[in-house]
Amino acid sequence: MTLHTTGDDTFDGHTVALAEELARRAASAALNARQYTQRVALAPDLRAGLLLGEVPPLPGAQVATYYHLGGFVRISRSLVWVCR
Repeated sequence: MTLHTTGDDTFDGHTVALAEELARRAASAALNARQYTQRVALAPDLRAGLLLGEVPPLPGAQVATYYHLGGFVRISRSLVWVCR
């Protein structure tokens, strides 16, 4: 950030403090945006590593799974067991 004045006017302490605080906040916002972008890019790989490739067979049972990305969802039956 560059502050510039023309003529004999100079910046008082309040103006300089305001500019410094603005610069700190802008730097923090840029860092947060960079970290968010990195996390969004990494999330699919992490999620894929946690999910089962396929449900292992269970003799005498039929198993089904359901995965919903993010948040909380009400599901009446997320795991169904059918015994034969």
